[in-house]
Amino acid sequence: MLNPFSMPRHRRIVVLTALALLLAGAQAHAQQARYKDGEFTGDTVIEWGPISIKVLIQGGKIADVQFLKMPDDRPRSVEITEFVKPILKSEAIAAQDAKVSLVSSATVSSVGFRVALAAALNAAKK
Repeated sequence: MLNPFSMPRHRRIVVLTALALLLAGAQAHAQQARYKDGEFTGDTVIEWGPISIKVLIQGGKIADVQFLKMPDDRPRSVEITEFVKPILKSEAIAAQDAKVSLVSSATVSSVGFRVALAAALNAAKK
């Protein structure tokens, strides 16, 4: 295994610079467009009802998430839905993936959102 700290200083700088450039390139590649532009829907059903979302992809990235249908079978479902929608939307846009964080007090809805988002993003894959 290469130990850059056992090298002369000038070689160590070259090796560490190359490593930094490699990592920067990998990060830039990961941020490139991953999806086809357009609108894609995803659906699932959880214990309290259906979840249906629409994802808008622009420039190969998630630009917006719209909630077409969320559980509304009882007042508590409506309360949870209204609480969780903006959080899940911002998580999806930030993550650019279906692997969003689960929201406390809305775990089942969060998991359902992940499933629906994954279905939409699957349809949008290049």
